[in-house]
Amino acid sequence: MDFLKYVNKYTGQTRLHRMKFLAQNFPEFQPEGVKILLDELKQTKNWFMYSACCETFGIPLDKQWYETHKQKTKLHVTQTEAKINTTRRARGDIQALVYEKGKLFYDAGQCQAAIGLYQQALNPTGKRDEECRRETQLSQIIACCDIQAPQRLENNIMGVLNSMPPKLVRAKLNLGRAMTCLFARDYKDAATRFLLIDPDLGSSFSEVALAGDIGLYAGMCLLATCSRDQLKQTLYENDKFKVFLQKAPPQVKAALQDFYECKYGSCMKNLAALQTTFKTDIYLVNHATALVKKIRTKAIGEYFSPFLSVKLDKMAADFGVAKVDEMENEVAQLIMTGKLKARIDSLSKVLHARHADTRHETYEKVLAMGQSFAREVQSLMLRASLHKNKIYVNSPVKNTRERLIDMQR
Repeated sequence: MDFLKYVNKYTGQTRLHRMKFLAQNFPEFQPEGVKILLDELKQTKNWFMYSACCETFGIPLDKQWYETHKQKTKLHVTQTEAKINTTRRARGDIQALVYEKGKLFYDAGQCQAAIGLYQQALNPTGKRDEECRRETQLSQIIACCDIQAPQRLENNIMGVLNSMPPKLVRAKLNLGRAMTCLFARDYKDAATRFLLIDPDLGSSFSEVALAGDIGLYAGMCLLATCSRDQLKQTLYENDKFKVFLQKAPPQVKAALQDFYECKYGSCMKNLAALQTTFKTDIYLVNHATALVKKIRTKAIGEYFSPFLSVKLDKMAADFGVAKVDEMENEVAQLIMTGKLKARIDSLSKVLHARHADTRHETYEKVLAMGQSFAREVQSLMLRASLHKNKIYVNSPVKNTRERLIDMQR
C-alpha cells in the first residue's frame, strides 16, 4: 500500500491520525512515514499531537516550536474567555464565542475538551443560531470521530435534523449518527443509520470517512446483524446503498451476496480477503474481529437451522475448515454459550438439532380439554334427565330484599 496515496484521500485531523496509526502499526512505513507525519504536524497548530508523536516514536521534540504554539493557544483561549465573561452580548454571540474556544482546543489537538465546549455551544433557538448549530454539530462529530469517542450524540443530531438542514448537511449528520453507534459497538443501529446516508455525500466528508469507507462499514454491520430478507432489500432494492457499495472493496458486495445465497464458505473467504483492509482502517480495526465472529456465528446458525442433523465433515467443508475437530470445537463453543441449540455425537461426528419436545405438553392440553368436555356433557345429560322426570330443586325461600339483590347480580 502506498502510504501517501492512502492518507491523501482524507482531510483534516483524521488524515494525521491515520498517518500516525499506519506509522505506529506497520514497520514498513517507518521511518519515512514518521518523518512525513511530524513535518505535517508542524504545518498545523496541533502541538498536543506533535508532542505525543515525538514521545511515541522516540523523536527529539522541537521545544521552540512546541512552546510557541502552546503559548499561542493559551493566549487565544484566555482572550476568548475574557470576551465571554466581560462583554454583554446576545445569547447567540456568546454561543459563537464558546464555539470559537472549542475550535482553539480542537486545532491544538485537545479533542475531548473541544467536544465539551461544542456541547455547550449548541443552541436550539433562532434562525441564525440554527446555522451556527449545524456547524457546531458537524465540528463535534468530527472531533468525536478523531478520538473514536463512543458518545451518543443522537439527541443533539436529531435536534439539528428536525430543523430541516440542506441535503448534504443531513447526510453528514446521519454519517455522524452511524459512526458514534459503531464506536459504541451498537452494530445494528449503526447499520440502520448508514443506510440513511444520501449518496450525494460521496467523499465530501473526508474529515471522517470516504464513500468506500461507508460501504465497508455498512456492509460489515449489515452482515453481522441483519436477516437474509433485510440483506435482499439492501442489495437489490436500496439504490442509495448501491452507490456506496460500488466504492467499497469488491469483497464486501461479494460477501453480502454469498450470505444471502447461503454460500457461507465463500462469504467467509471474502471476509478473510478483507483482513488487510481491516488492519489498515483506523476505525474498523477495533471492531473487525467482533464483527467477523458475529457473522460467522450467524452463518453457522442459519446453515444448521433447516436440518435435524448435519455431518460435521460436510459442515467443515462448506465453511472451509481444514479439520473436522476444529469445526467440532467451534460448534461446541456455540452450544455451551447458548447460541446454538444442538448436541454433538462425537463418535459419529454428527450435529443433531435439539428442539423442544412439545408432544407431552400437547397430550396434557388434549387430555384437559377432553375432561372438560366430558364434564359439560355429563352436566347437560343430568339436567335433561331431571327435566324429563319433572324433578325440580327449589332454592331456599328468600325475602324480597334477597331476591332484589339476586336480580341485580
